[in-house]
Amino acid sequence: MNAFSLALAALLVVAAAADSNVNSFLRTVIRSGDGGPADETTKACFWTEMKEKIFERGTGTAFEQTYESLSVAKLVCAQEASCRAISQVDDGFILSDQRAAEADTTALSWVHECESQQPESALVAPSSINGRADSDTDSTSEFFHIKVLTMDRLQSLKRLMDSLKAAYYDGDTVHIDFFVDYPPGSDAKKVKAKLNARRLIIDHIENWEWPYGQKSIHVRVKNGGLIGQWLESWWPNNNHETALVLEDDLSVSKFYYRWCKKAIAKYLWDPANFDPNVYGISLQRQYLVPMKSSHNKVNVPGLCPYKYQLIGSWGQIFFPQAWRSFRQWFEDLPGDFHPLVDGLVTSDWYAHLWQTTKPWTMHIIRWAAENQMQNIYTNFEGKSSLCANYREPGLHFHGKAQGADTKIITSWDETKDGCLPDSKDMPMYDYSFTKVNGYKDLENRYSYNKKLSDY
Repeated sequence: MNAFSLALAALLVVAAAADSNVNSFLRTVIRSGDGGPADETTKACFWTEMKEKIFERGTGTAFEQTYESLSVAKLVCAQEASCRAISQVDDGFILSDQRAAEADTTALSWVHECESQQPESALVAPSSINGRADSDTDSTSEFFHIKVLTMDRLQSLKRLMDSLKAAYYDGDTVHIDFFVDYPPGSDAKKVKAKLNARRLIIDHIENWEWPYGQKSIHVRVKNGGLIGQWLESWWPNNNHETALVLEDDLSVSKFYYRWCKKAIAKYLWDPANFDPNVYGISLQRQYLVPMKSSHNKVNVPGLCPYKYQLIGSWGQIFFPQAWRSFRQWFEDLPGDFHPLVDGLVTSDWYAHLWQTTKPWTMHIIRWAAENQMQNIYTNFEGKSSLCANYREPGLHFHGKAQGADTKIITSWDETKDGCLPDSKDMPMYDYSFTKVNGYKDLENRYSYNKKLSDY
């Protein structure tokens, strides 16, 4: 145990009693490395509560004292290489260097597995390389913004919030924004019922604790629909940050953020792998091939990511430069514009929904077609994914809930799940899921001749 850990522990025993949110401070200390482990790596520890277990006090200086705060005990344990568990006693918490335990119905213990994380300096974005990162951005802190879109599906939202909170963020600061829409329609009775349901949503978000960063709530005074919710959820402050947009009928894997951070570090921050024609990363398992004349299925050999033009609206990360480009394209459209692409089933859907639910995905589908843009998709074993959709009744679907569309990843094998090929080596597919050799193949590939009245 180094001197820093003992001094900090003594200080934080007092701080923890006065500050119930001491966990945020502990994460900041560990992440910043101020006096941290001598090998300059961050130890990320994932704690498991062990009921009816007790561990004997370990040997060594760190194990001889009792800590008043569990948060402080966890911090000290994380700094001490031989610490394997924490056990609650009458006057606080003790550390142990043993994992073996005997049942004790009066005790509660915590055990952990620690991983040495790559130092943040290895994932720092270039200060200014081809416009990919602003000069005032010099670390990976606070680069990832979660945007949750909701209105009146409380149980769905709770499931998503629980999954986000249970994920591993490894000491990073991650801010979360909730966008609560106003219900559509002119039937006063139905609107009132939805407003009552929305009030429960707002209450739940207000009372929910997010220990990883700032929580913000945005409540609409009139209906924005899907197009308003999505397009107004984010404007990037720099070329370093990203946004993950999640509708409320989703849930994420506890490993999602780890994979996302590595993928963003490679495909957005790394100059050798940054592709200006990639607009983001989708966490969903994609099944749709929108070109009606195509008989292809979404099937990519191996377990590595691939590029596909189609937007993945079930857990989509947007890159800042491309998102600005799309938003500018959208704002420059004439008022009578309809984002149709000949031959796509999504154009049929738009023609039937544009006046009611205000769909937005056809706009980015059209933009990607015109500008030869691509999206990165995961390709995990067994068609599993980092994000699942529960296909519940909502604006676009009014039938019976169908359950999760795919298996969500619950364990991690880096040899199988950690594949991140160089961007130039990823296979690339068009809207018929035909493999193309490069962006030149996508030029003038689609036509836009049909009018809305043709559908």
